Order: sequence, then structure tokens, then C-alpha cells
Amino acid sequence: DFIVSSSIYPLAILTVTMIVTVVLFTVFVPRFAKIFIDMGREMPPSMEFLLAMSSFFSWAWWLIPLCCIGGWLLLKKIMGERELKIALSRLVLKLPLFGRIVVDLEMCKYIRTLAILIANHVEIIRTVRISGKIISNPTVSAGFAEIDRKLKGGDKLSAALAGNRFIPAGMVPMLRVGEESGTVGEMLSKIASHLENDTKLKIKRLLRLFEPAVIIFLALIVLVVVVSIFVAMMEINSISQGGPAI
Repeated sequence: DFIVSSSIYPLAILTVTMIVTVVLFTVFVPRFAKIFIDMGREMPPSMEFLLAMSSFFSWAWWLIPLCCIGGWLLLKKIMGERELKIALSRLVLKLPLFGRIVVDLEMCKYIRTLAILIANHVEIIRTVRISGKIISNPTVSAGFAEIDRKLKGGDKLSAALAGNRFIPAGMVPMLRVGEESGTVGEMLSKIASHLENDTKLKIKRLLRLFEPAVIIFLALIVLVVVVSIFVAMMEINSISQGGPAI
């Protein structure tokens, strides 16, 4: 819910950017290029590029979703659905900033579920199995597949989670303190709350980076169009000053 509500404004900016881009290339650029065509003059390379982009946006836009769907189905057939999901999950985790946020979101769900079940006196083996099923990313989920085996071997929960690369820093010592004082559920709840607040802060920062990035992208597109049109207008001006072509 927090992610959805925080993404409304950035998505609105992105939508406006895409609409402005489409209008520029499908309405404004073709009308200006028609001036050169009516004059029987060769268009500058910049206008040829813009006109080519305009043609693509006008009739070939459907190739983008078609290629995406076709590529997905092809990879799914070649690799298999499970292997494709695993490969994509690994790719997501390698992304800067976004990958860490995905891990934190999964850990928020995992730790919060542990806290709730332990606080309600659910048997520990069953607790870690249920909590493991909450994790949706296959790569992260695989990192917790052996937790119940370690617990059956006599390890405490803190020892079973120690060394796991997805566990937040500082969780294991805090959990160890909770085990010694008999307040595991309460300690896990505090860890989950702290991690949720930290994750919200990271998401806010990421979205704040996204907004200016979209605005800069729109500014660059407008700049390219304006410069190309300015060059074309200068050529028209030189033609009019030079008199009619022979």
C-alpha cells in the first residue's frame, strides 16, 4: 500500500512525459517536416531523424509490446517457466538500489510473519516453514530452505539464521538477546518495525531520484526536437535569402 500510494505522483509525471513525447513526434514534427516537402527541398539530417522517429511512433508503436511479449514467451519456452523466474529474480537482486529494496521488502514480510507466529506460540519448525512460503522471490526463498533442517539439528533460530546474506545486519545479535531473555516474538516485532521504517525511507529516496530523472528525460527530448527544428529553420532562412533554387 505504501509503495502504491508513493508511486502515484511519479507515475503521473511519467505518463505526462510519454504523452508529450508522442504528441511531439506524431503531430508537431510531421507538420513541420511538411514545409520542406512542400518546398521541394531536402530535409536536414536532424529532421530526417525526427521524421523517422515520428513514423515509428505513428505506425510501429505496437512492435514494442509485441516484441516484449514474444521475447518473454520465447525465453519461457527455451528456459522453462521456473528457470526463467529464477534468472529474473537473480537479475532483480543485482540491480543497484532496487535490488536491496526488494530484499528488504521480502525480509519485512518474513520477519513480521516470524514475530506473529512465535508470539502466538506456534511451533518453531512450522513457524519457519510458513514464513519461508511468504517470500515470493525464488532466489531469496532458496536462502531459507535449510532453516528448518538446522533447527531440527538442535540449533537455535539465531544460529540457524546466522551467515544468511539476506538477513539484515544486526538482526542475529538482537535475536540472540531475545532468546536469552525469552522475548523472541517481541524482539522480532521490533526488528520488523525498524526494517519496515528503513525500507520506506529507501523507497522514498528512490522515488525522489525517479522524479527528476523523468523530468530530465523529457527536457532532453524537447531539447533535441527544438534544436533540430531550429537548424531546419536556419536552413529555410538561408534558402529564402539566397533566392529561388535553379
